[in-house]
Amino acid sequence: MGPRLLATDRPLVIQDVSNLPDRQSVIKQAWQADGVRALLAAPVYEDGRLAGCLVVDSRYPLTRWRDVDIDLLRATAELLGVAWKRRRRSHSEPATGAPSDPEPHAVHDTTEPIPNDYLANVVHEIRTPMNCILGIADILLDKTRGREQRQYLDTIKKAGDALLLLFSDILDHSKLEAGLMTLDPRPTDFDQTVADVVELLRVQARAKGLTLAYERDPAAPRRVVCDAGRLRQVLINLLGNAVKFTAEGRVTLAVKVVETNGRQALVRFRVIDTGIGIEQAALSRIFDRFVQADGSTTRKYGGSGLGLTLCKQLVRLMGGRIVARSLPGWGSVFEFTIQLPCQQRQAAVGSKEHTEPVPPRSADGAHVLVVEDNPVSQKVIVTLLEMLGSRVTATGNGEDACSRARAHCYDLILMDCQMPGMDGYRATRTIRALRGENGRVPIIAMTANVSPDERRRCLDAGMNDFASKPLDRQALQVILERWVNRETASS
Repeated sequence: MGPRLLATDRPLVIQDVSNLPDRQSVIKQAWQADGVRALLAAPVYEDGRLAGCLVVDSRYPLTRWRDVDIDLLRATAELLGVAWKRRRRSHSEPATGAPSDPEPHAVHDTTEPIPNDYLANVVHEIRTPMNCILGIADILLDKTRGREQRQYLDTIKKAGDALLLLFSDILDHSKLEAGLMTLDPRPTDFDQTVADVVELLRVQARAKGLTLAYERDPAAPRRVVCDAGRLRQVLINLLGNAVKFTAEGRVTLAVKVVETNGRQALVRFRVIDTGIGIEQAALSRIFDRFVQADGSTTRKYGGSGLGLTLCKQLVRLMGGRIVARSLPGWGSVFEFTIQLPCQQRQAAVGSKEHTEPVPPRSADGAHVLVVEDNPVSQKVIVTLLEMLGSRVTATGNGEDACSRARAHCYDLILMDCQMPGMDGYRATRTIRALRGENGRVPIIAMTANVSPDERRRCLDAGMNDFASKPLDRQALQVILERWVNRETASS
């Protein structure tokens, strides 16, 4: 496969493995024995030379790779090449920090560190089409009744979710390697944050016949100051792995307060499963990047090999340390401990961000203004909102959004941030300057950039909340329940 990629300098697209010519019978038989039906591979270049390839395979019949699949994989391969190059450079620098003498006629690498806004733009370019793909799949799943068609649509949605997770892992890893990752500690409902993660994974566990248990220490603080998004990311990775590698039995998340003085709490998180376990030889490398227990694990369960690396780096960024213990055939335990500042409930009053949990409320009939310049994304969001019972008005630019908000008092505005002309930040400031109820309408940012800086920028502009793309029906339902009250929804 390598020579063929090198010769074409383009992704390798195999729509049907069974159609490979006889001269490739060995690799054809190997793939078919492993259940591979179709395959897509993109070359990964480092300084202009082929360093490897990124491969995605499908085990479902009638898979057809589309242009968007090929473009997304190519973009990921390019990012991976950049990450490898930066990693190699950091390892080759002298330990003393002094520059080494250049070799005669050497070409000096003047590559600048990856700018934060470049990574943000990459995220935006990836998440925007994924918002369309996953949204349309969600819509069609609701409208399709045929069992076979629903299976295909469900496959598209699961594959899209997996691809989006892969992109996020690669981008987060690149930011950590470049030293661009920072935490955004805020007042957080600790109980709700952990419980939301458990509920999110409970569906996957139930589908496999597993029990997913949450053991909470009664002494655990109700409110803490932390980066809830990054804590959630670590827990989702660990619990997701536990569910994935467990065929029967149970997965448990145990949260224990090791010590507390009322102002700080040392909290231990322990994820326990009854899964396949990890050999001791592999356990010492399990937190290394691109490493899984063995090659058969990758083929059977999938995954990029970056999830546990990110967990280790994020836990370290939080001031903690993560460890793993395992017994092959019996299960594994992943554990990390971090210090969390406690916060009294009254301290959250007046906070710019609404951190208090809001009880579920009916939002049927709510009038929502959707401001989104991408026509496909706009159509997807409008359709999903209408499926949830909302009345929807849509526009594709900030100026028109301000005019509409001035003429009509909406129950909710969903505001894209990056738009030509007047962007979402300026549009929000303009709407906030309006008098009366029109200027106090809840405005929710819709953005593909999920960085802490972007979150602060949205809140500083006057937006009430922050929703990252891709938005699905469940995410929109949560937004409606949180920000549309019963009275406005029924008026």
